[in-house]
This record gives sequence, C-alpha cells and structure tokens, in this order.
Amino acid sequence: MGNYDQVSLGQGQGPKAEKLLSQGMERGMWVCLQNCHLSQSWMPVLERIVDMIDPEKVQKNFSSPWPALQLFFSWTVVLRFL
Repeated sequence: MGNYDQVSLGQGQGPKAEKLLSQGMERGMWVCLQNCHLSQSWMPVLERIVDMIDPEKVQKNFSSPWPALQLFFSWTVVLRFL
C-alpha cells in the first residue's frame, strides 16, 4: 500500500472506499477514488466524510504544511454530475 492507494467505485465499493479514506487519514496517504460516476448514490456519504475531516486528527508525517491526506477523484462526465 505505501503512501498511495486507490479504489474503483461502483458495485458496492463504498465501504472499501470509506476504509481507505480512514486509513489515509491515519497513515498520511494519497487516496484516489476512481470512477465516481459509477457510485452517484454514495456521493452524499463521501461528502459527509469529507465535511467531517478534522485536520488536527489527520496524520502529519508528510513534508507538507497541509494534513497528509491527499484526495484525488476521477469520473466520466454524466448529466447528473453537471
């Protein structure tokens, strides 16, 4: 796993993504959530998780002034995301 991990959303991958986000905050990782367009129903959950991130509790062992958790998202444009 190291400092980077990813999950391709869709087909019930929300719980795996939640676990990965939690690990990312604890360990100071880069997390990539791919194919967000395949898990539109899970986006409100993701929004709540991101809103609840406490910068004071995120691992700070990265050489950055920001908390170490770095999030990347990928998706294909669909009307519902516009």
